[in-house]
Amino acid sequence: MKKEKREELQKRIKKMEEERDDLRRQEKKFREEREEEDWELQKQCHALDEMRMQTGPEDRRLLELIEESQNMINSIGREKAETADLFKENVRIKNLEWDMQEEDIADRIRLLQQEEKDKG
Repeated sequence: MKKEKREELQKRIKKMEEERDDLRRQEKKFREEREEEDWELQKQCHALDEMRMQTGPEDRRLLELIEESQNMINSIGREKAETADLFKENVRIKNLEWDMQEEDIADRIRLLQQEEKDKG
């Protein structure tokens, strides 16, 4: 019975390792997508800057539209940064939870091994 219990605990550790790997893949994908989106936002800002330089001061309405567009892009960038920060925090918390669970399981396995050793 103790052997079954130990194997069950080891299976739980293996499952957590698989979940960690999955989370790492999600993190990588999120980071790559974020970098690509940031690059696109930078390109759009650069294009707007070029438009601003080519627009004369008499085209006030066009200059206002350019500035509004840049403000929207900056706002999107800030929201994406906040989302990334939340994602990172959730990953950190999940990893802490797994660390604590793995430590608890490892302690339980050691106790079972010690009990077996004491009896054997």
